[in-house]
Parts: sequence; C-alpha cells; structure tokens
Amino acid sequence: MDYEWDAAKAAENRRRHGIDFIDSIARAMSKTGTTRLTVKPGEAPPRGETDWARVNAMTDEEVLAAARSDPEAQPLDPEALAKMRRISR
Repeated sequence: MDYEWDAAKAAENRRRHGIDFIDSIARAMSKTGTTRLTVKPGEAPPRGETDWARVNAMTDEEVLAAARSDPEAQPLDPEALAKMRRISR
C-alpha cells in the first residue's frame, strides 16, 4: 500500500486531535514535506508517537466528530463514488 505524507496535515492533526501519524519518521525521510511510504502486505507500518490510550478512550461520537471536522477527509457522496474505478495493484 502506498501512502502520501503531508507534514502540514500531520501537524494540524496532532494539534487538533492529539494524534501523530509517524511524524518523526516522515520528517527524517522527507526534504520536500511529502514522503511516499510503501508497506508490503504482512509488514507492520512504522510506529509513531500516537497516544493510543487517548485514542482508545474516545467515544464513537468523538471519533466521528473528529473525522468530520477534517475538511480533507470527508466521505464521498454517491455521485463521486460512482465516478471512481478500481485499479490493479
């Protein structure tokens, strides 16, 4: 699986939600602010500095509110979903 890393978005997520998505690794790997990270099937992703106890303590409503507050990660409406196509690995 490929992930595109955006350091600015990671910093905003850390500030707003207290979640750090492998920020220290991304900073070490990136000179431009964006890093591509490839994780092979069965391979564990790099560990970050996320406070998982805090995340696990969140209620479903808090998780949903946090997800919906991110303008860059909104659910697709049926029209946008219909325009998507599968691609091969």
